[in-house]
Amino acid sequence: MNSMSLPPQSHSRISRLAALPALALLMALCFSACSRASSNTLAVENAGCERLSKTVFTEKLGAYLVYSPLKAGRSSDFALHLTDLDEGTPVAKAEVMLNLRSKSNQAATTFKVEASETTGVYTAQVAAPKTGEYYVEFQINHPKFSGRLTMTNFEVE
Repeated sequence: MNSMSLPPQSHSRISRLAALPALALLMALCFSACSRASSNTLAVENAGCERLSKTVFTEKLGAYLVYSPLKAGRSSDFALHLTDLDEGTPVAKAEVMLNLRSKSNQAATTFKVEASETTGVYTAQVAAPKTGEYYVEFQINHPKFSGRLTMTNFEVE
């Protein structure tokens, strides 16, 4: 099992370019979700189809997060798309945990993350207790990838 450091790192241009077709496909699938609502589509009530996104690359993993705007005390849909950059394929059968941390007090709230019907996509309902700035930490366990992935600058209204 390869252990890897998940904070963003510099990569060769070739690795990133190899992942672009997969990420473009994932983005197209996310935006098409606005036109339909089903059990595996994240329907955002009271927010229309407004989506925000963040992308992080590590040496071997591409992580593309699509989420609805965060509002204190309300659930927000999170969909994390994981791509194996060596193979250019979605990461199937990973175990993913999500910790939401406030920048002001570092207290973490843990949310259940489930694999969706779409290979490589992991979803969660996330609710921040109060307004402020947060960061999200994903704990990823997979035979090929193991470690923490952090995304910053989540503003909760």
